[in-house]
Amino acid sequence: MWGDPWEFESPLPHTNVSSQEQSTLQITSEPIDPCQVRLTLVIAPEEVEAAKQAVAQDLARRQRIPGYRPGKVPYARIAAVVGDDALLDEAVERLAQRKPLEALRAEKLVPAAPMTLETVSRDPLTMRLVVPLAADVDLGPYHDLRVPAPPLPPVDDATVDAQIEAWRAELAEQMPVDRPAVAGDVVRVALTGRLGDDVVVEREAFDLALTGEAAVEAGLPATLPEHLVGVGAGESAAFEVTYSEVWPDAALQGRTVSFEAAVAEVRASVAPPLDDAFAARLGMPDLEALREQLRKQLASRAAMDARDEQVTRAVDALVDQARVRFAPQMLEHETRELAADLRQRVEQQGFTWERWLAMQTKEEDSLWADLEQQAEARLRRTLVLQAFAEAEGIGVEKGEVEGEVDRFSALFLRGGPRRRGKMDRDALRRELGARLFSGRTLGRLLAIVSGEDAAVPTADGAEPPPAAALEPAAGQEG
Repeated sequence: MWGDPWEFESPLPHTNVSSQEQSTLQITSEPIDPCQVRLTLVIAPEEVEAAKQAVAQDLARRQRIPGYRPGKVPYARIAAVVGDDALLDEAVERLAQRKPLEALRAEKLVPAAPMTLETVSRDPLTMRLVVPLAADVDLGPYHDLRVPAPPLPPVDDATVDAQIEAWRAELAEQMPVDRPAVAGDVVRVALTGRLGDDVVVEREAFDLALTGEAAVEAGLPATLPEHLVGVGAGESAAFEVTYSEVWPDAALQGRTVSFEAAVAEVRASVAPPLDDAFAARLGMPDLEALREQLRKQLASRAAMDARDEQVTRAVDALVDQARVRFAPQMLEHETRELAADLRQRVEQQGFTWERWLAMQTKEEDSLWADLEQQAEARLRRTLVLQAFAEAEGIGVEKGEVEGEVDRFSALFLRGGPRRRGKMDRDALRRELGARLFSGRTLGRLLAIVSGEDAAVPTADGAEPPPAAALEPAAGQEG
């Protein structure tokens, strides 16, 4: 299988526990709604005593006690030095690592999310383990679902012309102009910004596009370019700009800075003429051929967009119809994963988590509630699609995945020897396997909702679905 369905390491080791060792554990099982079981574990006193003896032996080897050689300290002496309670504490901790796993094997349980364990008594030693079980999903009569494909929009001349103009803009060259700057121009400008007597901005001549986005990328306030509109080459301007209250530099937050600007040059974007030479730059023999090829590409793109929309609506219909019950630990785990992803994105943008929270209009509890809502929608979607894939017998052969890995590797290695050590085949195998499985699952669903209800053959040795393959892309939760 590619990846762990719940993205936490399985607590079950690959070694067996002897029946003699298991026999000392008394287990009482009690189902809990939804999708959980509570195991009460009672450990025999002699096993607790044996665990204390093992702790004492370890301490005897590590701890130097006057009058005794390492490893030869009697149990009674160790107990006198460290205390019987300390030995029991360590013994309980060790048993808490082993006994839940023995109980899972004895009860033939596989946890679907992180478990919870508490010690409820020490005489006799009793532990309570809550195990989240696999979700209960009822897909309903999904073969009756019908989701028509959305109509394809016509590819008219205006659409073709708009794309061609966008390409002309991309190929435009910056040419010096003898006029005052207008929004969108590029100016070569020297800037000095003062806060009182202190110089807080000092930029020698540099190129600045007169847009708010370009100013922010240059580390300047988004409103600064507005003050350079109307200034020509060889001219200067003086103006004030107030920084945002959430500016990254705390010393400038909400402060008004006095700027002096000297413009050395104004350049405007000049698009290439719309002729056959322009078409040749895009790899086409003439303008008419360019238009025809573009029309085909836009029609193909519209068809793919329509298919994506139909798939999204089909998944929504399948999820809305399904009845899904899952353990609360699964939702907690999913919510923590979303929160960790959000925090990573925030820090990648250069903010601390605390600073980012202070910038939000919602309280932290409200943000957490929003994350939980997104997590529940994503979890439901994943569980329903997994159940659908299992019901339809959809799988991906290992040989198929290896073939995709080999094909991708050949393309990757064309980059030369310097790139050969940078590819993680295991990670690539998981990703490509997930893609194959996701495409097959969603393709089958699309066939059903379109009325093409033919069975999909299942290959021998096919793998079950990895959860990552069936999760929504960023921004597509719900």
